[in-house]
Amino acid sequence: EADLASTCAALAEEAAHLRRLLAAAEARASRAEANVCMWEDMFRRVTAIFLLGPEMLELCKRTLTKELKRALRSLPMVEEVHNLQCSFPAVPSEAPRPRLLRWAGDFSEPSEWEVEWASASWTVSLSVSGRLYGLGFSLDLRLHHFGIRGRVLVDLPSGNSGDLSEVHVSFVELPQVDFTVDSHVAWGLVPLPVRAQVDAKVRASLEQVLRAELVKPKHLLLKVAAIRPKRLLSDLDVQTAIEDAELAKQQLGLGRTPKAWD
Repeated sequence: EADLASTCAALAEEAAHLRRLLAAAEARASRAEANVCMWEDMFRRVTAIFLLGPEMLELCKRTLTKELKRALRSLPMVEEVHNLQCSFPAVPSEAPRPRLLRWAGDFSEPSEWEVEWASASWTVSLSVSGRLYGLGFSLDLRLHHFGIRGRVLVDLPSGNSGDLSEVHVSFVELPQVDFTVDSHVAWGLVPLPVRAQVDAKVRASLEQVLRAELVKPKHLLLKVAAIRPKRLLSDLDVQTAIEDAELAKQQLGLGRTPKAWD
């Protein structure tokens, strides 16, 4: 009976120890999950600021306008692309949704994210005119409900020195791109095969933009000059440091604690 009681006590102690280990592991997992959520939320906010900011949206408009015109004019039946308008409002609720896949916890190493973005407010409208079998035509197009999903690398090339002012963003591979193309014949006759060619050319042109600008080894460069570490001291910095040192010396001589140490 004594041996049985001893065994039961040992088993109870072991069970209590395992429960403590489990509770500690759950606490660590909870903290790790909270940290991941924090980084994902920060990434979402940063991308909303930079990628949906006015400068980036204007660059996106210029790039798409140029590429769409070039691509559609390459079709043999198209003579002109006109009335091309892009509406890219910055809607906070449509900010990219990131999920952290891989990060070593060191800014000198790139982090990998799965990013999904969808917008019901972005639209591109244009008109295509040309001739087919000797007859003229005009086709109105409207692109809407854009969506992108893919794996993104975020690299801080000077992160190992504490400089986070330059960020490289790129897709690991061509992302999944989706959008709707509505077409309407303004005048003339446009057979379905021609509409299909126009649709395919529009989709290929947008993929080409991504591949040429954002898919590795290409990358988007983001600069945040405000957080660049100071490399050199100005005369004002030196003078301020001298005055602070003199003030600290005077206060120590009077037996006081310098204010900066309080």
